[in-house]
Amino acid sequence: SGGIIDQRDGMTLILTAGHVCQMTVKKSNAMIIITDQTGTSQVGHILELSPTSDVCVLMSLPLAGQALHVSRTDPIPGQPVTALVNPQGIWTPGSLVAIDGRTIRIMPDDYPWGSVLLAIRASGGCSGGPVLNSSQEIVGLISGYHDKFDSIVMSPAPRNIRVTVTLARAHADQQVNALRDTDTGLD
Repeated sequence: SGGIIDQRDGMTLILTAGHVCQMTVKKSNAMIIITDQTGTSQVGHILELSPTSDVCVLMSLPLAGQALHVSRTDPIPGQPVTALVNPQGIWTPGSLVAIDGRTIRIMPDDYPWGSVLLAIRASGGCSGGPVLNSSQEIVGLISGYHDKFDSIVMSPAPRNIRVTVTLARAHADQQVNALRDTDTGLD
């Protein structure tokens, strides 16, 4: 699972969990195939990967979907949230599963990934699904779930998501500018 965070200059940026990118690259020698809700597929390339915060941003040719904004503020314990996911065995073109839940706790900075704990039911295939606040802004990602309580989900801290997205956008701008320079013959 993942969510579109930007569409510009003929490319799409997709936010997902870092372990989704790492597992996919190990299995397919760095080729990541991204399929949008219409069933259209594109090859994705990793723009930014933060294994320590479990966040990844991919770039592909255009895909269908509306870009989601990353929240500038952290979720508050008790705040309602909704995860947009494609669980294994359920996905078909045009489908998207929305799972409502609540923010449980913001963990200390020294906790793995600087995590946020969420009360959302999750299963295989949900990793990387964006978690939205009531303003439809990304406040988390499905990153992992408790092995004994599948309704307790971990998310990277929103500040780590914001940093990774900012770095990815800068890399995307550099790549677009380099392509423009090549196309115009400028150095």
